[in-house]
Amino acid sequence: MSQHDHCKYHQQTPARWYCHNCHINFCTSCVNDLENQNPPNCAICDSLLDDNGLEAFIPQFWHRIPMFFKIVWSKPVGILIATLLLLSFLLPNIPVVGKLFTWIILPLVFIRYAYILLQEVAVGELKAPGLMQIFENDEYLIIFKQMFILALMYAPLKHIAEISYELMYLYYIFALFLIPATVMVLTVEDSLLRAVNPLILLSFIKRIGFSYLGLYFLIMTISGGPTIIVEIIYSAFYADDYTSDGWVFLFSVFLVLQMYFTLVIFAIMGYVLLKYHQRLGYQIDANPDNFIGGYKKPPRVQPLLKDIEVLIREKKMAKALEVLRERLMDNLSDTTIRLRYHKLLLVNQEYERLSKHGDDVLSLLLNSQNPGEALNIYLDCKKFDKDFNPSNVENYLPLAELMMRLGHYKWVVLLLKGVHLKFPNYQDIPKLYYLLAKALSDGLNQHIKAKQVLQFTIKKYPNAANKTEMESYLNVLDQSMVIA
Repeated sequence: MSQHDHCKYHQQTPARWYCHNCHINFCTSCVNDLENQNPPNCAICDSLLDDNGLEAFIPQFWHRIPMFFKIVWSKPVGILIATLLLLSFLLPNIPVVGKLFTWIILPLVFIRYAYILLQEVAVGELKAPGLMQIFENDEYLIIFKQMFILALMYAPLKHIAEISYELMYLYYIFALFLIPATVMVLTVEDSLLRAVNPLILLSFIKRIGFSYLGLYFLIMTISGGPTIIVEIIYSAFYADDYTSDGWVFLFSVFLVLQMYFTLVIFAIMGYVLLKYHQRLGYQIDANPDNFIGGYKKPPRVQPLLKDIEVLIREKKMAKALEVLRERLMDNLSDTTIRLRYHKLLLVNQEYERLSKHGDDVLSLLLNSQNPGEALNIYLDCKKFDKDFNPSNVENYLPLAELMMRLGHYKWVVLLLKGVHLKFPNYQDIPKLYYLLAKALSDGLNQHIKAKQVLQFTIKKYPNAANKTEMESYLNVLDQSMVIA
């Protein structure tokens, strides 16, 4: 699969998986990975899917160049650069050890942070690491390995120059071209021998492909940034009046820019490792949603419903219903799954199961954060079964109150009609019939029927807790009927 293949069902989203049998690309929202099976099965044919890796999600680094500057433009980096700059001016004044710290320790601290940044970005952490990691992770050996590699690579320059200056320049350019590869190989494999082996380095570059050439030219361009900026500042402000104070200022600007741009370069190299980690032979555990830049993120789908949605889109309703019915048994309290199952029953016209499931799920929905779905379930069931009513009497009052709030007065009447005969021992019958009277009078202008309901209820339940409320409403009805 090429980088530009997209999910069949979410066509603006890159596809992570591919089914050779069905010839379909899937994004992560369309694949059921509940059993942490790698690779997972195709929802349609159950065959194992081909994993295209996270590379499909990660845009090329040249599309994310502003991001690298943004990553480095952060509080931890600002504190680090300001501290190192200040110490670089103060430490030389300390006898004996001052210059040692200035020329050795401070650069080591900075380069160590640069490597930490590279390593963090390479595993998907697209932000500047905290400064405490410099002290928590004291693996400074990688810096000395890198220094040895650079010294080894440029050691032959003098000897080559004695043979031919043209050959020396060619070798210099070739060595310069390999430097990013040495940094990345050393980071990934932590092997000095492999990081100095030209065959390993060239193989590494080959696996990245032409993108490495783009990386090299971008690094060269960014590397020249500090010098160009300082020259512009010098030409604009100091060309005619260059003082010692001006030198200190320009040197400070150069140091700050050099550190900032160096960190940007390390962030870019980390991103290249992230982009091509699979073809380079190492795995990362990261959320692909972090990397979908320039693409549309797939919708969030309940994990138990990912393959169900695929089956529905492929119009395999019977299989979708069968799979979901099995899954439902272990997730009876999940309202999302229950509602999807309800809709599938409607589509498949399984009205007997629709009524049974609707009756069972009403309690769950009425107690959920979205009780309005309970009314939809009730109306769907009532549409195909005129005799449908909840079997649990505890559902009548909250359902009737919901109908009243939404102005469904006719449905209140249908729901509560004769409820005292179905549940003669239910203690809240007076509350139900008070709602019934209000639905008849306030909603349907059937004042006489409302009055009859109240009179019947007061007489049958003389000790009702809401008797005073019913009598007051009855008086209001009497007065309104007299006026009318």
